[in-house]
Amino acid sequence: MLKSVVRYGYAPFMLLGVNGAAVALAASGASKLWLIGLLWRFHAVHHSVKRFYGFNGLMKHPLHQTLEMSAGVVPLILIGLPVDVAAALAVAVAVQLLLQHSNADYRIGALKYVLALNEGHRLHHLKWAGVGDVNFGLFTLVWDHLLGTFSYDPARSFTSEQLGMAAKPDYPAAYLAQLAEPFRAERRRR
Repeated sequence: MLKSVVRYGYAPFMLLGVNGAAVALAASGASKLWLIGLLWRFHAVHHSVKRFYGFNGLMKHPLHQTLEMSAGVVPLILIGLPVDVAAALAVAVAVQLLLQHSNADYRIGALKYVLALNEGHRLHHLKWAGVGDVNFGLFTLVWDHLLGTFSYDPARSFTSEQLGMAAKPDYPAAYLAQLAEPFRAERRRR
């Protein structure tokens, strides 16, 4: 086991790299690129929620989930990561997504500045563009600190009315409608 950890211990750092690339794109203003816009159409399902609830972390469009899993798993397979280690990593990701999006009131003290848990990740789901472009980290907030996208204000509290997407207040709530939404023509606001 120790040999596997030493040999494959860098896999989480690889995840940090993928996570860092996503944060770098968001922080650099590259979100105007058509590819980012296309990917956002699928990721929007995840941001359409109007309350913080653990299972929201797993709420994704199937194509979004497929792309995300492929980007995360293919590099690990290419480096020869054993299947049991990859499976353990997949479980860790699922548990982290549940914790990160839960509405449980738990405190982690000073670790809130390092670990990407619900206390800080809530800010990422605020519905206003720009305001919610913070705290992108999956496991840690290291890249957020390095790229200037970290945000935490202990005095800030908000309600479910401040979650979702201000630009799309009528985003569908029904599952089949959400599956179709990324393929609909973009409606111009007047």
